[in-house]
Amino acid sequence: MNKDNNKKNFSIKLDSHNLGLLSLLFLFVSVSSCAIFMFMNNVDNYVDMMKANVSDVGGGTDLAIKRPVIDSRENPFTDLDITQDYSKAVLELYHLGINSGYQDGTYRADDTINRAEFSKMLAEASDLDYSDFDSSGLANCFSDVNDLPEDWYAPPVCAFMRQGVVKGYDNGTFGPGKDITKIESYKIVLNVFGFDIPNNEDVEVLPYADMNFNVWYLGVAEAVKNYGLALDGMVLNPNDKIRRGEVATLIYN
Repeated sequence: MNKDNNKKNFSIKLDSHNLGLLSLLFLFVSVSSCAIFMFMNNVDNYVDMMKANVSDVGGGTDLAIKRPVIDSRENPFTDLDITQDYSKAVLELYHLGINSGYQDGTYRADDTINRAEFSKMLAEASDLDYSDFDSSGLANCFSDVNDLPEDWYAPPVCAFMRQGVVKGYDNGTFGPGKDITKIESYKIVLNVFGFDIPNNEDVEVLPYADMNFNVWYLGVAEAVKNYGLALDGMVLNPNDKIRRGEVATLIYN
């Protein structure tokens, strides 16, 4: 009789113990299943999102850099192609009040830019403080740069001349209406923003293949390479006329 009672008690205890373990096991499995389901669902959503992004880029499965979409209201220029590399620089300078384009709503990125226009844009970009000069210092600095209102470019050109940023030509002219070249643009930008330009004699290796050691701009070219300002990659194209889109890129960089 005692044996039967002991077996019965043991059976009851065993069943209660197992019930607790089974409850804990069921709870663990439930929580684990829920976590796995949520994880797999998030993975599926992420994969779907990545597929959508890749599809948006090229209409297929080829991976590519997805360009930021620029709202048309942010682009005031009727002829500015926002897929071009220079478009970001053009728009950034516009919204900073540095570049306003033309009155007909165009920017004309492929047009050349003359020395007067370049000086005015660079003065805006560098926050040139005209209060550092008296009125006489902002006019009549070159034989072809006189005074306002006829020579609207006189203040920035003369201010840069007083600072030693521009020197003009040997005949005493500045050439405001002359298209500016890339190497002239590089030199002025380097001077305005205070970059170090090494002396020509300190340059031991040609920084670009399309030049030689006898050019006057050897140190300028070295600085352009050192600071990563080149517009044409592995070549300098020093005597090419710079385009308005390139000017925006150079100033922005």
